[in-house]
Amino acid sequence: MELVERILCFAMETRGMTVILARVARFMYERAVKCLYPTIRITWFMRHKSLALAVKRNKRLAGLVKSIIVDMGGDGSSPREGSKSLVTILRAVAPNLRDLHILRNDDNYVDYGYSFIKIHSLLLDGHHTPPSYNLINSNLAHLIADGPHEFSHFSAKLCPSLAHVATFVMMPYPILWEEDTKPQLIAFINQPGSPLCYLVLILAHGTESTVIAELTPSVPDHIQLVIVLLPPAFSPYHEINDCDFRNLREKMSEAHFNGTLWDAKQCTAVGLFGGLEKHVQSPYRPPSPPHEYRTHR
Repeated sequence: MELVERILCFAMETRGMTVILARVARFMYERAVKCLYPTIRITWFMRHKSLALAVKRNKRLAGLVKSIIVDMGGDGSSPREGSKSLVTILRAVAPNLRDLHILRNDDNYVDYGYSFIKIHSLLLDGHHTPPSYNLINSNLAHLIADGPHEFSHFSAKLCPSLAHVATFVMMPYPILWEEDTKPQLIAFINQPGSPLCYLVLILAHGTESTVIAELTPSVPDHIQLVIVLLPPAFSPYHEINDCDFRNLREKMSEAHFNGTLWDAKQCTAVGLFGGLEKHVQSPYRPPSPPHEYRTHR
């Protein structure tokens, strides 16, 4: 929007353009606004106060915002001021907000105010508290979780429309799978009256045989299970750093918006994470022999 304003201001100084711009500038400006505001990415580098003030004062502008992607971290800035503005922004756009995707936020104590937003899709970064147990979100239909440990916040009773779920399932130690992760998954997919019909599990290499053998028999017939292996460069799991996890979440977010994540035919390692291996920052391991990264049930 600022770029459009600069162009218009420059053109206004050109001889003969003033009258023309007076007729078309409003149209051009509104087109730019409608193009820029539906999806807003909030980072440390943007003008949080200006955006918060704009959507708070202008309800028509706030009504354009449908998706918010939070990517606040990595530059060492103080997060408090940005987080304060973030809450103001969320409150202002809440009536029309459909998607809240938290790629990262260095302020682990920010309150996203789930009580006043009724979103349709949610992506969690693993560091922030999910919605409370007593919060019923009848609109939430798509969830991208950091792990099955977050599922207890999204029961069928609290989220009666939650039909599509994707989650990372990482097992640094076998005992965690046996005593923690597997019971959480089985309990979640077998809830009475659950609307769940599509489940994507993102696994690290070397864990797929265990998951398929021990989980598949417990999956109800009405749930389509899609298993995707991370690219080999993201192994072993316990050596994946925060930056790489942030990049994985961003790929998942993109796959939600373009539909790849929720299409069993396209939901593959290449479809979700293609091209990401060359940007990996975690310690690299030689790739495994090539094989299909996807298993459908």
